[in-house]
Amino acid sequence: MGILRLWLAMVVLLSHAPAGFLGHPLNGSLAVSAFYVISGFYIQFVIRERYEGTARWIVNFYKSRLLRIFPAYYLVLAISIIYVVMVGQYPWQPELDQVEVFHHSSFGLKIYYAFSNLFILGQDLGRFGLYDPVAGTMHLISNPDPVAGRLRASSLPLLGQAWSIAIELWFYLSAPFLLTRRTSLLLAIIAVSIFLRVAMLSVGFTAVDWRNAFFPTEIATFGLGAMACRFYFFALNDRPPRAATYTVAALALSAICLYSFRYQHISGRLGDWAYAIFVLLIALILPWLFHASRTWRFDRALGDLSYPMYLVHLAMIGLVARAGTALPTLAIWATALTIAFSVPIVLLVDRPIDSFRHRKFSRGEVDAVGGRALATTEEALG
Repeated sequence: MGILRLWLAMVVLLSHAPAGFLGHPLNGSLAVSAFYVISGFYIQFVIRERYEGTARWIVNFYKSRLLRIFPAYYLVLAISIIYVVMVGQYPWQPELDQVEVFHHSSFGLKIYYAFSNLFILGQDLGRFGLYDPVAGTMHLISNPDPVAGRLRASSLPLLGQAWSIAIELWFYLSAPFLLTRRTSLLLAIIAVSIFLRVAMLSVGFTAVDWRNAFFPTEIATFGLGAMACRFYFFALNDRPPRAATYTVAALALSAICLYSFRYQHISGRLGDWAYAIFVLLIALILPWLFHASRTWRFDRALGDLSYPMYLVHLAMIGLVARAGTALPTLAIWATALTIAFSVPIVLLVDRPIDSFRHRKFSRGEVDAVGGRALATTEEALG
């Protein structure tokens, strides 16, 4: 499963860079939705296997999630702040003077700027706002596209891509109450979320943000991942992987790659159905892919790179562009730099903290063998 997470992180990077050696497979918003499906699978798994039924499990779950998200985020944010103070502009947006923006913003916008940078929550709101540099204010709009003289408010936070992490945080807040309910209720919530998405689309809310930056419509993708995990528990969890499992997993990854590179053509023919088909495909393959790879440490190592890559890729693209790199090779150099910066984050930040999380929040009644197996499983998921 780690290789899938790494590929989706690559898709996001490539979608923000000029078309290079791989072009623009899929698109960034679809890769984000696919990440949400994986998150739904993972959170359903750990709640059932590690937390549910233990003392203070909801509090422990929240603590563990905060430790998973914020240490690497704060490291990258601190480096970004130092860079902006020294240079004035963030590498990804050299035309935007972040210091001036902050000084000339209204008091309310200063509060939003500081809060959303520090706590991530609220960055999703910026996807539906326009920043007026003359007045120093932000206005919420229903069709979040830039207009003359105004900038999307999601560009204000230093790590503007963290808006999708804000959606993740909303899911984490709801997960203990959502993923412990019976399957029929979860299916009903998925259906309502999809209905809301279709209804909004039919009345003119066509911007992509309404389907992957708006939690009520995106909860369906998290729910599909949770349903995939429930199928895993029902059909695969107690069975050792067999040759058929590895065959299905290999075919599934091949299908993902083929669909990724043909997505632009498919979406031209099928429109929004191409988006929905890919999300469903991810949900369908996750149980088999996880069953095949849950004990592969190399696969885990690949997947671990996905989160820091997501945090640093915009800055790396900007730095490579500022260096005057030719457009055809920009994506290559940006990918190399992104991986080079992500590896030490994994080794020096994520791995030690994950080890602490697994010790601190492990299920007390799990025996030694079961504890090792569960730790290996969590490592496979990230």
